[in-house]
Amino acid sequence: EHSSEIIGLGDKLGDYETFFTWTQRMGLTPSFENTLNDAFEKGRVLVIINPNKNFSNEEIEPILNYVKAGNSLLLLVDAKGTGSKLMQSFGLDSYIIDQPSKDKINDSQENHELPIDPWGLAIKGGKRLVSIGDRVIFAEKTYGMGKFLLFTDSNVFKNGFAGDPGYIGYSNSDPKKMNDLGYNLTSVYNLEYKVFDEALSSN
Repeated sequence: EHSSEIIGLGDKLGDYETFFTWTQRMGLTPSFENTLNDAFEKGRVLVIINPNKNFSNEEIEPILNYVKAGNSLLLLVDAKGTGSKLMQSFGLDSYIIDQPSKDKINDSQENHELPIDPWGLAIKGGKRLVSIGDRVIFAEKTYGMGKFLLFTDSNVFKNGFAGDPGYIGYSNSDPKKMNDLGYNLTSVYNLEYKVFDEALSSN
């Protein structure tokens, strides 16, 4: 009820269909639930992608209790940063690192493995897990017996190639055959693996 369209309905492909499918290749069993309450009952990792509305206090309280009991919440957001109230409830926040002018960008600022810039939405607080330059894009915060994980460049996991519209390819894509993208598709899949590995690991 809060995420953007993760999986498709009928003939329409969801924005994060490949991301959803690849969790199964990690030996996980994902399910798509229509409400938070249904999701709480299904597993120990709750994933919310690109919230389409902010969370009310009445919704945040059971989420906090879910994590406190030993589960993980993985929140993936884009540059809009919707969900800031939920982030702040766990003691994290986000801010924008501005893109420098073209004449100030050098090769050391570019990441050729992952299609993620060192500027954009960054994370403040928590334990940093992945950084691109000075920009923290993945961090965690222990809460009770569980953990809250925040990822601030969700578009990297959206279907598509080279930003059209995303970077993770499609469910039948073979990363070993994709050599002309300007980034390493295997690194994108490895990043997804790291995200879920952290979400499932013990505190």
